[in-house]
Amino acid sequence: MGSGSGKPRVLVPGARGMLGRAMAALLEERGFPVTAVDLPEFDITRPSDIRLWMAQDRPLAIINCAAMTAVDAAETEQELALAVNREGPAHLARAAASAGIPLLHVSTDYVFNGTKPGPWVEDDPVDPINFYGSSKLEGERPVLDHEYGTVVRTSWLFGPGGPNFVRTIATKLKGGETVEVVDDQRGCPTSTRALAQALLTLLESGKPGLYHFCQPPAVTWCEFARAIADSLGVPAQRVRPTTSDRWPRPARRPANSVMATAKYERMAGTPVPSWEFELMNYLAGDL
Repeated sequence: MGSGSGKPRVLVPGARGMLGRAMAALLEERGFPVTAVDLPEFDITRPSDIRLWMAQDRPLAIINCAAMTAVDAAETEQELALAVNREGPAHLARAAASAGIPLLHVSTDYVFNGTKPGPWVEDDPVDPINFYGSSKLEGERPVLDHEYGTVVRTSWLFGPGGPNFVRTIATKLKGGETVEVVDDQRGCPTSTRALAQALLTLLESGKPGLYHFCQPPAVTWCEFARAIADSLGVPAQRVRPTTSDRWPRPARRPANSVMATAKYERMAGTPVPSWEFELMNYLAGDL
């Protein structure tokens, strides 16, 4: 979009990822001039890249969609996880503070240990149980220290343009497989389109801070897989429950990742929509 729209130019690092694609597309759809950047031309771990693009495009807001999201890989690639998830947001926060512009940054439900029986709220104590969660938590702090910094914690993302749980399960079910899915981890699926809309709503609100955004209803991974099967017309028996201890992975996962969204809903003046409609739309399109 050209700058004649009257809306501020937004810099979107990580624009080739699943969320970044949805974010850039929504901004363009709403008439915002967008600078959509990603590796190799823009690396949030290199301050020189950030300075170059800030001087070149003079954005009036940054929405950071760049992250290392490979949870298991982060256990062994800790330096990379810290560089992208901690240092990158810190570099962006310094640049945004220097320019006096808003920075919106996406974090994760994995900052919590999963032991709380009910939904997690923004001021609950954080206690990540894997390195990915730790690296993301450290990335929150410099953003929130910025006067115009906003952190949005989200969970269980799915959408076009990248690998995700829905795509994996749907592909297996369509191929005739029966799948075993853990039934002892509970959370809230969230579509990239819905999260992008929430980030735009927060940008336009001018109310920085820490928010939770994920979509109801809360489900286990197995229940979510059965919803995928139902949307595809596949018998529920093709999705079998199992437990986490039968599927050991390098990084521990929290048992309860459900987050309360009341703070966001008060700011937006509207309830968070359910993931079910977004799931049907996604499955009807190109996985």
